[in-house]
Amino acid sequence: MPEGLNKFLTPAEKQRSFFAEQGKLTSEEKILSRFLGGYVERQRISLSGFGTGDLASAEKILADRTEIKAQKEKIKKSDEYKARSNPEHFFAMERGVLSEQVIIYGMQAGEWMGTGSKVRVASEYDDLFNGVDCIVDLDSTKHLAIGIDTTISINQISKKLRRIRELILGDEHNEGGRLAEVRYFKNDNFTGSLHNVPLTIIGVNKDANGSLAQLAYDTEMTDQFHSPDKPDKKDKAKKEIKTHKIQFIILFEIKMQLETFLQFVIKQNKVKPIVNADKLIAKLTEELMKIKEVIAAKAPKDKTEKEKL
Repeated sequence: MPEGLNKFLTPAEKQRSFFAEQGKLTSEEKILSRFLGGYVERQRISLSGFGTGDLASAEKILADRTEIKAQKEKIKKSDEYKARSNPEHFFAMERGVLSEQVIIYGMQAGEWMGTGSKVRVASEYDDLFNGVDCIVDLDSTKHLAIGIDTTISINQISKKLRRIRELILGDEHNEGGRLAEVRYFKNDNFTGSLHNVPLTIIGVNKDANGSLAQLAYDTEMTDQFHSPDKPDKKDKAKKEIKTHKIQFIILFEIKMQLETFLQFVIKQNKVKPIVNADKLIAKLTEELMKIKEVIAAKAPKDKTEKEKL
């Protein structure tokens, strides 16, 4: 926060800046939330431009828009009900949204997924119905779907991982043999749907994420007029985001999940043949190799530091 505004903070707000266990959002959290809310929405893949000139596609997109609206209204009512019975739920929900936005910001600003990678914010449809927060272009041909969950609830993360298992093995709704779908994807070379995209769920420690939030705040909100005694504060924060330890937590989580999914498909296919098993194995192996390359390129050269990591 600009130094001149510190006097408006309460003693409690001065003590904690980001991701406290409970209570109303601090002044800094509110400011960062407003900024990142706009930042993320400006980058979100829009349904506009899909199915142009195709009546059937246009009707499907209209139906998807209707589903999005209904789902958002359902979530809103549920959250309002929970907030009335427990005000802390509302504050936790706000921090949860901010936490996810901070991770997306760090992934983009720090190039955590590798030099030249692109992190694209998923459409509202894919966010709400496919559990995808963002899609990473690891390179021109490899796409990794990422669901971001900073909750400390093991049940929530387990539920999302079970959904991935059901996509692979199948259930009463599908025959299995597939990975995640991204219905709306757009980059410089392609507009359409992505199929069999490995979906990984990342969970992030609140303390580590609080540190990242402070760096994002210092990068975007530092005002030279209010802090002339710290002219390099903004540049320093930018550099620290690029080397922040949270990126390795994320990369290792992705690596571990891809390895687990790969071994799961191989093992289960021996017990009972899985539809498209060879394609799934090839896809997961390819993405795993790419993530290993990213980790190897980012790992410290010093042996001691590498072992600590």
